[in-house]
Amino acid sequence: MAQQSFSFSNMSEILEANTIQQVVICPPPNIPSNIWKDAHTFTSNVASDPISEFDQIYGKQIEEQKDEVKGMLIAAANDPVEKVNLIDSLCRLGVSYHFQAEIEVQLNHVFESQRNFGDDNYYDLYTVSLLFRVLRQHGYKMSCSNFNKFKNSDGKFNEILKNDAKGMLSLYEATHLRLHEEDILEEALAFSKAQLIKYLAENSCPRLAKQISNTLEYPLHKSMPRLEALKFISFYEQEESRNETLLLFAKLDFNRVQLLHQQELSHLSSWWKDLDMPSKLPYTRDRVTEAYLWTVMMYFEPCYSRARLMLCKITMMLSVVDDTYDSYGTLKDLQLFTDAIQRWDISALDDLPNYMKVIYSTLLNLFDELSNDLTEKERSYRISYTKDMLKEMLTAYFVEAQWSQQNYVPPFNEYYINAFISMGSFGYTASSFLGIGEEIAEKNSFEWLLSRPKILSAAYKIGRLKNDLSSHKEFDQTYGRQIEELKHEVKEMLVVAANDPAEKINLINLLCRLGVSYHFQAEIELQLNHIFESQHNLGCDNDYDLYTISVLFRVLRQHGYKISCGNFNKFKDSDGKFNEILTNDTKGMLSLYEASHLRLHGEEILEEALAFSKAHLIKSLADEKPSPHMAEQIISALELPLQKSIPRLEALKFISFYEQEESRSDTLLLFAKLDFNWLQLLHQQELSHISSWWKDLDLPSKLPYVRDRVIEAYFWAVMIYFEPYYSHARLMLTKMTMLLIVVDDTNDSYGTPEELQLLIDAIHRWDISALDDLPDYMKIVYSTLLNLFVEISNGLSEKERSYRVSYTKDKVKEMFTAYFVESQWSHQNYVPPFDEYYRNAFFSVGSFEYTTSSFLGMGEEIVEIDTFEWLLTTPKLLSASYELARLKNDLMSHKYGEKREHVVCSVECYMNDYGLSMEEITEKFNLIFENAWKDINQECLKPTPVSMEILLRIANLARLVEVTYKDGDGFTHPQHFKDMISTLFIDQIPI
Repeated sequence: MAQQSFSFSNMSEILEANTIQQVVICPPPNIPSNIWKDAHTFTSNVASDPISEFDQIYGKQIEEQKDEVKGMLIAAANDPVEKVNLIDSLCRLGVSYHFQAEIEVQLNHVFESQRNFGDDNYYDLYTVSLLFRVLRQHGYKMSCSNFNKFKNSDGKFNEILKNDAKGMLSLYEATHLRLHEEDILEEALAFSKAQLIKYLAENSCPRLAKQISNTLEYPLHKSMPRLEALKFISFYEQEESRNETLLLFAKLDFNRVQLLHQQELSHLSSWWKDLDMPSKLPYTRDRVTEAYLWTVMMYFEPCYSRARLMLCKITMMLSVVDDTYDSYGTLKDLQLFTDAIQRWDISALDDLPNYMKVIYSTLLNLFDELSNDLTEKERSYRISYTKDMLKEMLTAYFVEAQWSQQNYVPPFNEYYINAFISMGSFGYTASSFLGIGEEIAEKNSFEWLLSRPKILSAAYKIGRLKNDLSSHKEFDQTYGRQIEELKHEVKEMLVVAANDPAEKINLINLLCRLGVSYHFQAEIELQLNHIFESQHNLGCDNDYDLYTISVLFRVLRQHGYKISCGNFNKFKDSDGKFNEILTNDTKGMLSLYEASHLRLHGEEILEEALAFSKAHLIKSLADEKPSPHMAEQIISALELPLQKSIPRLEALKFISFYEQEESRSDTLLLFAKLDFNWLQLLHQQELSHISSWWKDLDLPSKLPYVRDRVIEAYFWAVMIYFEPYYSHARLMLTKMTMLLIVVDDTNDSYGTPEELQLLIDAIHRWDISALDDLPDYMKIVYSTLLNLFVEISNGLSEKERSYRVSYTKDKVKEMFTAYFVESQWSHQNYVPPFDEYYRNAFFSVGSFEYTTSSFLGMGEEIVEIDTFEWLLTTPKLLSASYELARLKNDLMSHKYGEKREHVVCSVECYMNDYGLSMEEITEKFNLIFENAWKDINQECLKPTPVSMEILLRIANLARLVEVTYKDGDGFTHPQHFKDMISTLFIDQIPI
């Protein structure tokens, strides 16, 4: 079901109280009107019997040309190439259906006599590709080894082939007939596609360019025969070697069949008009012309006229039912309708609301009509099979309606099992067989459908997933322009606020918290720099209140400006304490609390501000002083202050808060919502790609001890950088993360010391030849790791590749060495002193590796070789972030009993060294965490050794640690992440 869901309040009650004629049922606002209005647009000038008139004029000529073409087929019998060229032309011109028996005889002869035409003949690339494609298209399993003759001694396709444009085009078309594991055709596809794209850029021949462009958009094997015929007639007409008889025959036949299609469309348009569904049920899509187009694409030939009419009528009724489930019916109504469909009896009409009676009675009447149009033999089995499959399809519709109205997002497998049915895998296919002649569709054809043949599941997999993907793309078309217009308005708001520092900072704060500041980075930097240079002493030079000073301080510090904490002295009394009168200002106290988390070492006033504001915020909640809206914000801040929050999660939360503000800007709010939803679609696409990649690797079944956490790994990547221009970086980082997890789990949970020694030695060699030394399961780990680095290397520019991959490899080796040390401790039951543990843990937690991996896919304008060299200096920002990661992981895992068996952790080491209790260690570690955040705050202040974009990635990693280990190990036990993942990647914000 492709449409969005719509809610109509009290609809069932309204319908129960009124007749269908009295109720005005409004169409949902996003369904476009019927662009054709009336299918008679196509047929207004058609005579009462156009085909008879056409045949009177051209009939004799067509028959003569048909005989002449048949003679051409016979004449070509002794030359396989000439024969297949002619058959290809007949197919592409759309007239092969006249000569099916002759073509089958000829191709069978070619196949039996020319199985190894690549080896036995001097055929060029064009010819071999053509023979291969035509034979495969007609069901003959020609060997792909016929293309081996075009490879050089290195096993690659010969470069000289690039000069043969016609051959490359033919090869490209042939590759789309490849089967699983036909590697030579995979190589041929990449080789030919790259060269064809190059031809487009360089070639001056318009005709060739048009053919190439058309083929790259839709290869022949994926094109509709009727559309291909229309296109190819135009191409063929420009061929110098064209056959005029064949060309004229194709044109006349196309026009004759078109007249038949016009007659059918006229009949269907009248049938649909008589039903008057669009006026009775305005929420339904009025798409009779499009439905007929679908049927013509299924079978355009004259002999399938009855089948087309039947299929189109069923399609229109299924469209009405689909729209009812998607856009209109309540769950109560839909349950009644689903039950009635299962009964399939006119007596069930009494149980339905009035609008559903229209649908149900029309559907039953249609099947009576179809039954009457079938022969007795056809009727004996076709109707019952089709009914059963439609019942199953509508049951699947009901399941999806339940999910939609209950806001339930199922696991992918659960969704896909149901979607295979709701998409029409059986129902639509069975309906397409209804009107086909007895000599083609027999009872066993329907029984074969019930066996779920692979061709059916593959076709509907494409249909379901492409439908879903296209629905996402529609968002861009629908909202893209609106987002750009709103972006321009927000930019104007920044300009207008230029003269008032407080107004300017407030707006910038909103842009950051709503998650849209990335659109205005240059403008924000310019404004903040001006404020910082002109407003050093905000507290002394202005009468700003606590809220304003706190926001100014926090926003400037968050952007790297070292604004003085002395600005808060104005809020102290004569005793040097914060004035108690401030406690009446809840908004100001919350702002002060947030600002205090940007403190540095030695900033005592901010330590006091933190204690003061936190105590009074907790007290205000206990006294129930704040409004529910403000209380919600306070609880959120106390749980995780803004400086420690992840920007993408904060945006989602703050949009909800901001919507309740009386002083909100509706322009800014709408912009934030649309931008969030647009970005979510991008993230969904990336997650789909990553999931497919992980599924193809199939590591969880090959290595069952491995944590299957691809969604969580992608979640981590989005937390590091959510912005659209980091898409490439997110994909690389997620893949790296998953492979590191595989190695980590191998070290922690599975490998013996001897096997792990072999693996670490192989990783230091980093050579495929090391594979021979490894046990079988480790060969999977090692080869997958090496292959991933090849893939990543190919995804980088030459300049990026020159240093990024080698730096990352070195850090991976270092990290895996630390893994090995920890596994040795574990197997030896050795608990090291804390200092020894910590030196190794700094590397095993991924302090360098994860960071270098996060830089891999970032643009050259941000990450340079200096960035990687800076990392090697072990900057304080990095060490502080990974101190948080290591110790929080250990502390929370130990606290919640989630420590992985046999794995040494810092808590044990600390207990052994100092004899402290768990409570004392927690207190000690919390002090370490607070100091780490002060280091992070300090290192993000200007001047910075590298780009702020680089520093923010590492700071975001520290924020990710806070979220992941807030209530245990959120990665190993992903139920902690479940709600966050759902809201970030599945649930769109209502506009």
